[in-house]
Amino acid sequence: MKYAVFILLASLFPVSLYAQQDVLVSPDSIVSSFTKQLSAYPMEKIHVQTDKSYYLGGEDVWFRAFLVDALSHRPDTSSRYVYAELIDPLDALVCRVKVRPVEGAYHGYMSLPEDLAEGAYQLRFYTRFMEGQGDDYFFKRKIMVGDPLSALYYTQATFTYDDKKRIKTELQFIDAETQTPIIPEEIQILDEKQRLKTYDPDENGLIRLTLEPPKKGKMSVLYVKYDYKGKFHKEYIPIEISNDDFDVSFFPEGGQLPSGVHNKVAFKAVNSSGMGENISGVIVSEQGDTVDTFVSQHLGMGSFSLFTVTGKKNFALCKNDKGVERKFALPAALDSVVALKVNNLNDRINISVSQSAGFTFPEPLYLVIHCRGVVLNVSLWDDTKEFISINKADFPSSIFQILLTDSQLNPVSERLIFVINENDLAQLSFTTDKTDYKKRDSIFAQINISNSDRQALTGNFSLSVTSDRDVLPDTTVNVLSTLLLTSELKGYIESPAYYFIERNNTKMYHLDMLLLTQGWRRYDVSSVLQGKIKTPESYLELGPTISGMVKGGLLMTNPAADYPVKILAMEQGVFGQTTTDNKGRFVFNIPEFRDSIRFVVQATTPKNGSRVELLLDTAIYPKSHFTLPQTQMGNRKLFEKYLGKADDKFIQENGMHTIYLDEVVVTAKRNIMKAGKSSYSSPFNTIITAEELEKRRPRSLLSLLATIGGVVVSGDRVSIRNNGEPLILVDDVQVENDYLSMFEIDDLDEIEVVKDGAQTVIFGSRGANGVIILTTKRGFNQALRKAEQFNIKSIMPFGYQSPKEFYSPVYATPEELSNNVPDLRTTIYWNPNVQIVDGKASAHFYAADDATTYSVIIEGVTDDGKLIYAKETIARTK
Repeated sequence: MKYAVFILLASLFPVSLYAQQDVLVSPDSIVSSFTKQLSAYPMEKIHVQTDKSYYLGGEDVWFRAFLVDALSHRPDTSSRYVYAELIDPLDALVCRVKVRPVEGAYHGYMSLPEDLAEGAYQLRFYTRFMEGQGDDYFFKRKIMVGDPLSALYYTQATFTYDDKKRIKTELQFIDAETQTPIIPEEIQILDEKQRLKTYDPDENGLIRLTLEPPKKGKMSVLYVKYDYKGKFHKEYIPIEISNDDFDVSFFPEGGQLPSGVHNKVAFKAVNSSGMGENISGVIVSEQGDTVDTFVSQHLGMGSFSLFTVTGKKNFALCKNDKGVERKFALPAALDSVVALKVNNLNDRINISVSQSAGFTFPEPLYLVIHCRGVVLNVSLWDDTKEFISINKADFPSSIFQILLTDSQLNPVSERLIFVINENDLAQLSFTTDKTDYKKRDSIFAQINISNSDRQALTGNFSLSVTSDRDVLPDTTVNVLSTLLLTSELKGYIESPAYYFIERNNTKMYHLDMLLLTQGWRRYDVSSVLQGKIKTPESYLELGPTISGMVKGGLLMTNPAADYPVKILAMEQGVFGQTTTDNKGRFVFNIPEFRDSIRFVVQATTPKNGSRVELLLDTAIYPKSHFTLPQTQMGNRKLFEKYLGKADDKFIQENGMHTIYLDEVVVTAKRNIMKAGKSSYSSPFNTIITAEELEKRRPRSLLSLLATIGGVVVSGDRVSIRNNGEPLILVDDVQVENDYLSMFEIDDLDEIEVVKDGAQTVIFGSRGANGVIILTTKRGFNQALRKAEQFNIKSIMPFGYQSPKEFYSPVYATPEELSNNVPDLRTTIYWNPNVQIVDGKASAHFYAADDATTYSVIIEGVTDDGKLIYAKETIARTK
């Protein structure tokens, strides 16, 4: 299947190619290399909108994923599925769902476990085709999650550093309403070795401990759990990195610093958390003479002009807002080099070349400009001209990479620029039927979408309406910043939406500073120029498959070619048959199925014998990493207010939370923790007793495991905090993990899950990935009465999520309007797929009870690749 339609260069980018005659390099060969690369490896981009940025454990996170062709930005559903994951601050996978397009839109929800610890979590979205590019190409965003007790109590953490950079930590537990300390009865903290340790507070309720400084990529949060008045609260606390430390990197424009001429040098200052650090500084010579001064303009970024010569050393004396000073050596000037210079004006781009004083490059130089891998310009550099000028109106909205190469097409200088062309963005108007609304009023919104010529567009968008009284929308990321900026750049970009909201010349200048300090990442351009074409390292997922291998022979160890394999799914009415290839492998392309559908696969000899071993492939997913910076919460008061209201709504709809008790079963007096029936049991583990099983009546063991916090079930694969296969004990006897899918739920008397390091010590290395302990009603042999058959295997692949609709109440009758049940919505309305027909779309919903204003966020992509973004406000103040 063809992955994406390649858009003709002339129709997408109207800038013409030009070149001088009698040159060593053919412009057509350069264009051909880039074209071959785009054809060999068409790429995807993905952006995701969620309904809001705050959540309570037990709520749903509603999302819409925009999957587009990386070149044209047109919607692309070639990849059949988008995967959505929630990752906790310690890199553990909390949950994963898989969605398919419905009416051309990928959308779904994540049901948050009720017992999630308070903290910042990372959402991650990708396709199988993106996996070959790596985690950096996945879309990520942070959400804040709290539990009901987060509105009542919180942990006040103070971090100081000693002379060895160890972290002196002081924790105090605070009543949110009275702002007075509380003294929990039991406090446990996860240490650097992932072990839970118990601490006793002093008479003032304080906990003091010393932590080693977090290593790069290691724990930068504290996991704390405590018992107060019989209720258990869990929390991830970001470790405050010392703000005394910061680093500054310097980037000469064009990548090199020619000697004997004035050069622009950009800089970027970051603190220990990886966030921008505002600085000021003085440039001094090695003799201590002041050369110039500078100050950062935005998020630690700025630039200055520097004149220097080979052999002369210069230094930057930098100081942050706290008065901390650092000294850095500046890049050295070089003889015999050239560097690109760009003057990015309002309507034009002037490109020139700076070269070391008295130096002339000994061979022809070529100027190459491309956008998303499409070449817009190839020309022999004319050194008789001071600069060349390009009209911005001819460029689409995007990042452009300008390259200067030698005659062998080796890049000698690079410069990134950004152009915003309003003609590429959808024009949006948003109107409502009233200027203000009262309690439970009907709200009708009309949205018109057109291009810059006011021609009607088609496509779709997602729309979120939230209450400003309860939650503020995340304005740090949007569809413009993702598809036009961050998807093209290397590294983490702080608050990228800043450059696109209320655009002005100052923000465009700040964006130019950003591009001077970043690198383009889509393709290895140096290799492309040499004709070395990169091909995909992962597959395009067109639909579900079940695959594996059959082994035969006397000991069933040899690949069995031409052996029959059958597949059956009674619930789906699926039956199929195939034969193995010469390597003993087989694959079934099966019909699409929702999650939790079981298939039975059987392999036999050509004469229908059973003496073969059937091995089924298990799905492997990208390793989970929390890669976004951990930062302190901004508006704690608003978050607490939100959690209180969300908790009231949860209880109104579902009854009392189960998480008010710790992850143990209380069978006698309140607050007395008891172990389970296994000889390996501990009261600190998660235990579900026979009585609780009777209440829950789970459909299967796997469905039961999926409800336990920290346990991840993907098809037949079970892990604890995404740490690989756990140890499985049935009546204290170790069994293979395959037994989890075959286990008869009616045989289960009790289940216990060991998640924390301190409790897994007794199992040694076997328990490194956690332990699942099953106690049966009739003993080990009866529970596993289904003897394993080597040639028959049961598998429950990871299916797509069954869709459900966001509930939006209707107040159309007097009875509904006068209903005394309070309307406690924080997300007032969510529609992931609003269709645009002849340039028009609409939304109809009802106001909630509280007087406030509503924030409306609209994000989308039209059928021809124009991006849609708007933030609007609705008044609900009557």
